[in-house]
Amino acid sequence: MKSLFLNFPITVFAFIIFPFILEYGFVAFYESSELYAIPFFVIKSFVLFLPFLIFPKHTKKILYLIYAFVYLPLLANICHMLLFGCALSECSLFSMFETTIGESIDFLEHFYNFRLLIFIIFYLAAPIFIIKKFLPKSLNFSLKKNQKIICGFLFIAGYLAFALGDGRYRYPFEKIFGSYLKYRIEVYERKKIRNDRKHFNYGNIKSVIDKNKKQTYVVVIGESVDKKHMSLYGYSRNTTPNFDKIRNELYVFQNIRSGFCQTNAVMKCILLFDQDFKKGDIISFLNEAGFKTFWFSNQHTSGRYNSTEAMVASQASEFSFINRTYFRVNKTSQYDEALLKCLDYALKDPSEKKVIFLHLFGSHSVYNKRYPKNFDIFTDPNFTPRANKVAEYDNSIAYTDYVLMKVLENLKKSHGEIKIFVYLSDHGEDAYDTDESTFSHASGSSPHMFDIPLIAWFSDEFKKERKNYFESINLSKKYKTDVMIHSLLDIFGLEHAMIKKEFSVFRNDNDEKK
Repeated sequence: MKSLFLNFPITVFAFIIFPFILEYGFVAFYESSELYAIPFFVIKSFVLFLPFLIFPKHTKKILYLIYAFVYLPLLANICHMLLFGCALSECSLFSMFETTIGESIDFLEHFYNFRLLIFIIFYLAAPIFIIKKFLPKSLNFSLKKNQKIICGFLFIAGYLAFALGDGRYRYPFEKIFGSYLKYRIEVYERKKIRNDRKHFNYGNIKSVIDKNKKQTYVVVIGESVDKKHMSLYGYSRNTTPNFDKIRNELYVFQNIRSGFCQTNAVMKCILLFDQDFKKGDIISFLNEAGFKTFWFSNQHTSGRYNSTEAMVASQASEFSFINRTYFRVNKTSQYDEALLKCLDYALKDPSEKKVIFLHLFGSHSVYNKRYPKNFDIFTDPNFTPRANKVAEYDNSIAYTDYVLMKVLENLKKSHGEIKIFVYLSDHGEDAYDTDESTFSHASGSSPHMFDIPLIAWFSDEFKKERKNYFESINLSKKYKTDVMIHSLLDIFGLEHAMIKKEFSVFRNDNDEKK
């Protein structure tokens, strides 16, 4: 051991500890990191140094492994902090795993930053250069067999201690791989549940609405809409002129917040009981309740099991994901009004009871790809780039207002007595012309990512059918959409042990809960 201390490779240890120091610095700057964390990343570095003692002749190979399993995964976390001001969370990782190629291209275009690109190139190239030019090929010492066994035991014990301990101190690769493993397990469970769903029986579903009356319900799920950008909610720009004109016909809820700022997490709240695939979902429930169900989406999807939406939607009587631009820049993707043809098809269906779900691409980045040229209303060549980005976001809101109005108009014209229109966004978006704005909906604390619109319209026949129910609606009720499935099934007039009426936004009897 004496030769080890005399020839201690400071440069090798510095190479190992550097990424942990860098991560600590970024976390301390963007979030918070206590001083007691410092000993942990020093110990983490010593644990990774132990393989060099066991295999001193293979120093270069081990250095490249450190680069692959520490430097590269850490880059994802650093970029996330630089872009969104917060560390990479498991929820963000799940969203990454479910992202299609088309969405990834849009993401890169939306967040392209030359300075960040230079940083990434330097970050990736510098360690390789240092390994090749400055770090030794082998260490000039050797340990006895029993000493190597001790080092091996300490390495395994130390690595497992961090892997199984507090998630904040895990190695970068463990965080990403562990989340990916959980994601794949969830996908496997989805497949199994989907295959077993045909044998699933809720039983004893009742309805307060006369079964002989025709019912047509339309639920529109938006994307990345902050209600503070809607003139319907008091925004200075006239971004919702169509809904503004019929405001007196609408129920505009004022205090609605999304429980999450990632689409898949929100869809679990809207579509699943207790956000759990095993407990059932809204489509299979409606199917059993005697409704014909339709699901039409303009969102990307990469398979029936790779997202909550795809799995649940595929159980609908008829479903379609109309956006097929997976492998190219999304310039040719269909605008949301393409869903109107799907809506017309469903509205003409002769079924007496039906529920139609429409999932918009809404205001998802890149904003200026979400609307046709004639909706380029607010942009101005004299604006700053940031101001123009806000204007593009507002254009997308104005286009969504147009599409929603068309949906509502078509619903009003369709045959049927009992009709409902409900619109809500999955989450919000931080799209403001300030230096703090991220123009995103990544994990963070910005209220703009969570404050969302919830707008409803009900036919006169439906109001007559449930007169007392409507008299109790409180538009100022504070509500989080993490229990939204109960609201939808409640407003559809269904009753069942799994439907918690106190979790319905349309009831005014439990304001303190949500």
